[in-house]
Amino acid sequence: MEIIENNFGPHARYYLHFNNEADFVVEKIISDLKETIQKLPFPVDFSRQFFLEFSDSKNLYDYDQFDLWHYRYYNSNLKLPEIFKYKKLKGIILDYKELLKIFRSGVLSQFIQNLSQVLYAGGHQSRYELGINLDWDDPIYQILFDYIDFDFISLSINSKIEVCYRNLDLERFDTELRHIAKAIGR
Repeated sequence: MEIIENNFGPHARYYLHFNNEADFVVEKIISDLKETIQKLPFPVDFSRQFFLEFSDSKNLYDYDQFDLWHYRYYNSNLKLPEIFKYKKLKGIILDYKELLKIFRSGVLSQFIQNLSQVLYAGGHQSRYELGINLDWDDPIYQILFDYIDFDFISLSINSKIEVCYRNLDLERFDTELRHIAKAIGR
């Protein structure tokens, strides 16, 4: 909450990642955030600036209860057509390591075709975003980024770019971002 209070950007988007959290924990964090932004000296559109990310194995129906746009991390246990039935689903995030496994198994083309059929059902432009989750030291294979047009990249703040817990090494952060951008051809 301190980060939001001291560094909130009125045009920024904030993503809150949850993995196997109880519903009441997510509710409490959302409630605390809403309370915190009410103290800011300018108006904030909470539903346009705060998004939830879920990487656990819960039924997606549970996530609509928070009434915020959310992203779902794809895993092989999810059935693609079923996950797009939910009103507040904003998009899917593919895990880079999982995508590499699919690529190495020789079924990437089939996976992309199945994903595209669901994302672009009926030939309409998708309302869903497609992201990829990378770690700072993942070996980047350009071919995956040539194959799939991702809307965004999700990178977690972790010990690989921190000086100490939640204290970012800004120089390393900048260096790693440049490295990733160069590796994916952006």
